[in-house]
Amino acid sequence: MKTARHGAWLVVGLFLFSCSTVPEVAPRKPWFRTKSDLFRKAYILEGRTLEQVDPAGLLLYCVHEPLSDWNNYLKSHDMADAPAWHGLLMAALAFEEAVSGKDRDADIHLLALGLKTFYSVTGVNGLLGRSMIADYKGPRRTWMETRRERPTKYWMRGPTGAWWRNGLAKGHLSMACFGCAIPLVLHQKGDIALEEETRKTLLEVLLPAVRRLVQGDFRILDWNGEATEYGNLQPQTANGFNMLLTLSMLRSAAAYDVPLQLVYEEKIRAWAPRMGWSLKVLGRSIEKLGHSRFDKPSYSDMQAAALAACVLLMQEQRREYARHIRRGMTGLWTFMQYERNAPFTLCYTALIRPEAGQERMAEIYQDLRDFPVEKRPRRTRYVDTHRIQPLANRPISSHYWKSSPYRRIHGKVGERKAIVYSAQDYLLAYWMGRYFDLIPER
Repeated sequence: MKTARHGAWLVVGLFLFSCSTVPEVAPRKPWFRTKSDLFRKAYILEGRTLEQVDPAGLLLYCVHEPLSDWNNYLKSHDMADAPAWHGLLMAALAFEEAVSGKDRDADIHLLALGLKTFYSVTGVNGLLGRSMIADYKGPRRTWMETRRERPTKYWMRGPTGAWWRNGLAKGHLSMACFGCAIPLVLHQKGDIALEEETRKTLLEVLLPAVRRLVQGDFRILDWNGEATEYGNLQPQTANGFNMLLTLSMLRSAAAYDVPLQLVYEEKIRAWAPRMGWSLKVLGRSIEKLGHSRFDKPSYSDMQAAALAACVLLMQEQRREYARHIRRGMTGLWTFMQYERNAPFTLCYTALIRPEAGQERMAEIYQDLRDFPVEKRPRRTRYVDTHRIQPLANRPISSHYWKSSPYRRIHGKVGERKAIVYSAQDYLLAYWMGRYFDLIPER
């Protein structure tokens, strides 16, 4: 997961007011079979995904099979984005409970404990890592990159002797906080009923993480007190992406912490107009350039922005601030409307401009129907195109909404690899869509 660096984009955007780049949509050419019943698929994928949660409560989104083999179990922890996809699974289960009434408290609590365990493994309250192996204190494995091999994100021992991978990025933090915030927000709204112990654990993850971000002057500080490579969330002159992510985390924590409430009020007043303007300019700039030709901001960044705006607008009702959030997201929509990114489209349609988003919901519905019921990648080739590819044309992804929508399978499809991905991407889109009445049950 790469993070946004768009100060230069804003400058470029000032000169790009000519014709727009509207990508064509490639013909749908499925290369795998799946189940089209959305509810049935959610049931199957949820069961398999929860089987990929380790005893400490950490989602292993890329499992090497068979998981019963100790070497495979350890290797399955070699992840780069664990807190992000973990948080999205937590949010998906909360949305599911709000829609179906099925009690998901035990699963949400286990996953919250998984994030909280990071703090004991890293030895710093509020510090998450890219991954961890809470129950392994043995020697370094061959696949564990050292500081010399990967200076910004390497495997190291924590104070307990357990191993973790450092170098947390801003998207990891924001989506982990999103995963804690959505259950809390839905609980406050009366849509779900959290057990007190679960609510307490969610806050024991969320509050230390946001406090530490503020104490680091809106930089993610690693174990050594140095800012991580992709952890700078400072607003700079007009970095609307950073402002949006930071405000979403501050607002989610503010209701439970008076000092954070004061920080939020100060920053929303100072940042909201600049945030809306800068994101609008960014969106118009990328629209002119064509995202397939200029793949920053990353697709993962745009998902993170949408989810930040979602949880922020679910809590911030004041018109003088909400209008700036909507302005910025409408700017991003000028190019994101074409990219079939389910979380972005759902959030935009539900909370920003329903009439505009509804025009794209048929594409999201089609992609969810085409979503693989078994996320096992194949040995195959792919090509990057300048046309939008329906999900059925694209390679199997560990998380579809962070992957390029311009990429398609090319040539003969080979044998399956001995790995399986979790399906938090499908579960979040399906249950969020159901919650906002944008996706049918089946």
